[in-house]
Amino acid sequence: MKRIIGIVTALLTLFLTSCITIEEIYTFNSDGSGSMKYVIDMGEMATMLKAFGGDEENEETSELDTSMREASVELESKAKRLSSIKGISGITNSSDEENFVFTLSFDFKDIDALNAGLNEILKDSADTQFHQYFIQKGKTLQRNSLLGSKLKSAMGLEDESDENDEEQEMANMMLEQMKYNLTFNFNKGVKSVKTKSTVGKLSSDKKTYTMETNFKQLAENGEMLDANFKLK
Repeated sequence: MKRIIGIVTALLTLFLTSCITIEEIYTFNSDGSGSMKYVIDMGEMATMLKAFGGDEENEETSELDTSMREASVELESKAKRLSSIKGISGITNSSDEENFVFTLSFDFKDIDALNAGLNEILKDSADTQFHQYFIQKGKTLQRNSLLGSKLKSAMGLEDESDENDEEQEMANMMLEQMKYNLTFNFNKGVKSVKTKSTVGKLSSDKKTYTMETNFKQLAENGEMLDANFKLK
């Protein structure tokens, strides 16, 4: 995760008016199996470059090409590691470098397999601890995002005391332009959802729950994307 955040941060440094969205999309079946899709969407940046003659070669586009390749290689490496995990199948990895959209998805047999997969995708390579991103007890499914608590470290913002007002304002602007969204799909729906924030929305049929926030909000509230689902 720190590697991915580093790449998108470098891109925002080049193009501060662009929006980058990272998404986690989950689908849960009644037997505990399901699928997960991880998306890095920089489509707005691609649109902006095309509008301003992005085909011209210069230092910025050269750095952009390097960052695109790094993002593609990073997800490809994660896909290879996923293939060795028991209970993980249907792994797909796609890199749309023209539209700046990178996707990694897989199917999981159960919650244990899902957690194993997320430990390959979401946590830093230097982090040796196994994290329980999802905990299921009977009809209760708990999601622990664990992102907010490490966000400032990943962004290199641990010590804000050394930054002047202008630097902090720029850092906050970058964080606000980095969106982080979660989508949970349940084939049988949920009875209720409890969270520690107001960024979530449950569909009318109670089968889809979405959470949309940005990295600045996450840095301020590390539990913003935590959720507790009461399953039907």
